[in-house]
Amino acid sequence: QRKKITSRYNSFLRRYLLEHLVKLLGESRFHNLDFSVVEKHVSILKDASMKELKSAVRHVKDGCPIHLYHEPDLTGFRSYAETDEDKEALSKIEEMAKVKLSDRFRGAVRRLNDSYLMEQSALPEDETSDESLKELRLVFVELLKNAYEDDIAKGEIDARFGIVVFELQKSVAEAEDAVSNGSEIRDWEACQSKVRLMYTKWFQSGKQAVVTDVLLASFFTQAHQEAEESFMQNFCHKSGLAAAERQVLAESQEQVRLARGTFQSYSKKQVRLIMSYLLCSILLNKAATKVAGYVNEGLLKDSEGEHWLEEIEHDLKEIQDILDPDS
Repeated sequence: QRKKITSRYNSFLRRYLLEHLVKLLGESRFHNLDFSVVEKHVSILKDASMKELKSAVRHVKDGCPIHLYHEPDLTGFRSYAETDEDKEALSKIEEMAKVKLSDRFRGAVRRLNDSYLMEQSALPEDETSDESLKELRLVFVELLKNAYEDDIAKGEIDARFGIVVFELQKSVAEAEDAVSNGSEIRDWEACQSKVRLMYTKWFQSGKQAVVTDVLLASFFTQAHQEAEESFMQNFCHKSGLAAAERQVLAESQEQVRLARGTFQSYSKKQVRLIMSYLLCSILLNKAATKVAGYVNEGLLKDSEGEHWLEEIEHDLKEIQDILDPDS
């Protein structure tokens, strides 16, 4: 009886991770990744079928508002699809994942309705002042701080990447001080600290330094995108951005542009491999959190949960040994 129960929860966990994989593949930083790397290092997803992938893509697309949906880049599965049958199935899944004109129309109608309701209650807009711009910058920096904290809590930023976490937290603190004194948001510049440069020089090999740079840029750009979405949704006029709101978003996007320049500093092969391992790390941390939840809710026995967590920890250790950012 327990074997049937644990088998069922294994299926739930596998489906949960596949759906998160599809969501992550909608982020530009994870485009063109090789699923064979994921299959090798995330044992729960080993031998995932095209049928399972199709179900995950459909569930993610149907469950997400169209204006928040990001089409997943499934090209990394092409090397994984070996038979003609799998190749044909993948082609159909890629087509299904695209946003159709009818989808866009329904989403546009919803946004127009929301915009109309907001316009009825919107207050007249004041002219932009230095003080209002400073307040909006401080709001954005706070959202950025929350994004980093949430990403660490969700396992999307692994706290074991110590020097990277240090740089991100320091950059937000310095940005908050600078913005309070009337400066623009320039937190990417704050990430280029002497502490990290000295750490890289003394303690890291050339390969480890590349990993640190790529992870830092990846975590930084993702947190900025999350903060921008939250800022626009909760703190901006829905009927059109005010000048101060546009300025804050432009400053954030400039920092993201600078951070993305890091990816151009290294070969595409290097970046692709590091990002593939990062994707594995995120999925494994999500799996550990999910299993711990099953145990806490009494759905799994402690011994059953420990067995799974040991496997996940083993997979995570493999990833850590490959990336090894802090050794």
